[in-house]
This record gives sequence, structure tokens and C-alpha cells, in this order.
Amino acid sequence: MGKTNDWSNPEKQQEAFNTILEQIESGKSLRGILHKDRDQTVLPSRGLFNKWIRNDFDLKEKYNTSMELRADLLFDEIIEIADDTTGDTYTTDDGKVKTDHENIQRSRLRIDARKWKLSKMIPKKYGDKQFIEQEGEGITSIPITAWIKQNTIGNKKDSD
Repeated sequence: MGKTNDWSNPEKQQEAFNTILEQIESGKSLRGILHKDRDQTVLPSRGLFNKWIRNDFDLKEKYNTSMELRADLLFDEIIEIADDTTGDTYTTDDGKVKTDHENIQRSRLRIDARKWKLSKMIPKKYGDKQFIEQEGEGITSIPITAWIKQNTIGNKKDSD
């Protein structure tokens, strides 16, 4: 009858949480893992998962680490797509080698989509625009949009 799991059991929570993290680290999205047709006896709802990471700092840190590993996987995919020349050319019936521009454009689209996603997932590491700020001894690099938010009127710290 589709009975859901008793999520108050800490062992079942941890088992489900670990399963989710493993899938994230293999490249799946949280939305894809916790879709409405999931096995509800094995995986919680998206809302419950979000509650777990909101209420437990250690779980949130583990989730963030898995998301970073997933981002690194996407980065690796970009290199693999760029290096893969399979299908970039084809031979016509009369023996001439032609460039398959559609295949090349699709590869470019796949790369651009992953680059965009990475820039949104981890902008400090994969964002396009960086702003270098020096304060005292150290130099920090932050995305320009974050710097603008910090330094707009109403957000500036009073210098008095």
C-alpha cells in the first residue's frame, strides 16, 4: 500500500542520507533522487531531507561536501566532452571527409550548460567574474556580484 518509512529511526535516517549522498556524488541531482516516484520506504521526501540538513550542521557539511564532489565531476565532464572528437567528422559516399558542425555545436552547448551550472553551484570556485580584494596581509578573491552586494548603499559598514 506504499507505506512510508518511520523516519524517526536514526539508523534509517543515516542509511537514507548516505544513499542520497552517494547518488549526488555520482552526478545525480537532489531533485532526480527524491522525485515523487521514488521508493518512499527507502528515501525521504525532499522537504524532510531539507529539514534534516537545516537542523543538523554535520549533515549539512556532508551534503555540501557531496555537492562539491558533484561539481568536480561536472568539471571533469567538461574536459571529457571537449576532448572527445567522436562524430566531429564524417565521410561522404564519395570519400570526402566533412565536418559535422551540428555535432560540434551540440558539444559546445553541453559544455556551456555545465559551465553555467557550475558557476551557479559554486560561484567562488567556478564563477566567471572574480574580484580581488586586499585587506591587510591577505588577499581574497570573491565573485564580483558578492562584492557589489557587500558594498552597495545600505550595506556598507560605517567607517566612523
